[in-house]
Amino acid sequence: MTKTQVVADVMSTDFVSGTEPPLLRAAVARRVDGTLAVLVGADGEPQGLVGPAGAWPALVVSAETPVAGLLASAVVLRAVLDGVPAMIAVRDDRVVGVLPAQTLTALLDDELLRTRPGTALGLEARSMGLPDVPSTPLRIRCDVCGETNSLREWSEGTEVECASRDHLFVPYWSR
Repeated sequence: MTKTQVVADVMSTDFVSGTEPPLLRAAVARRVDGTLAVLVGADGEPQGLVGPAGAWPALVVSAETPVAGLLASAVVLRAVLDGVPAMIAVRDDRVVGVLPAQTLTALLDDELLRTRPGTALGLEARSMGLPDVPSTPLRIRCDVCGETNSLREWSEGTEVECASRDHLFVPYWSR
C-alpha cells in the first residue's frame, strides 16, 4: 500500500444494486462467486448490503478516502471484526464500488508488517499523523416504511425510533 492510495484504487466494481431486498437476495443466490449487492433507495443512496451470508448496514465511504485513514479507523476495524463483508464506495452520493473486507484485511496485514514499534492503529492513530476518516453513520433501510436510518452504531435487538418518527425502526433484513 502506498500512502497516496485511495479507496477507488483498491475497490471492486463487481457488485449488483437494486431497490428491493428480496430481488437482491435472489440475485446474490444465483451467483456462486460471492458477489455482493448494494441496497439503494429511490434517490440512489446506499441503504444496506446483501451477500451470500446475510444482510448488513451500509458502511459508506467516499471513493477518494485515503486507504491509510481507513486502516486507522476504529469504526472500520470494528465493522470488519463484526463480519461486515464490505464497505460501500460512493462518489457524488452514487455507488461506484465495494471494498471487500478481505481486501481491507490484506491491506491491514501489509501495514502491520511495515508498522514500526511505537506506532498505533485504531483510535490512537490520529495522534500519529495518519489521515482522519470522517465518521460515517451506518445507513439501514427500515422494513416498515423504507426510510433510510442513519445510525452511529447498531446492534440487533436495539429499539430506536425510525427516522420517519412514527414507529420503531425495523431493519430491512428482519423478514
